[in-house]
Amino acid sequence: MNDSSGFLVVEAVSTARPDRCPNCREQARRVHSTYQRTLDEQPLGSRRVIIRLRVRWNFCDRRSCSRTTFVEQVRGLSVRYRRSSTGLAG
Repeated sequence: MNDSSGFLVVEAVSTARPDRCPNCREQARRVHSTYQRTLDEQPLGSRRVIIRLRVRWNFCDRRSCSRTTFVEQVRGLSVRYRRSSTGLAG
């Protein structure tokens, strides 16, 4: 965690089992790469909270699936295309 001028920055890494392809539901077996997502979270008092989340970009190895890669979602925290946590939405 970092504290910088009214912000609280939480750095996190996903350690869950590999995700399933959103198209065919096949379990991922290979990681393409990782990248960092930045999510806004509910404020803590008067401080803005930002989550820097490192997630995996996976391959879908099922030949019949139209999707070749997909990004894992952290259940209870991230949703596709969203720039804020699921907690902030609720």
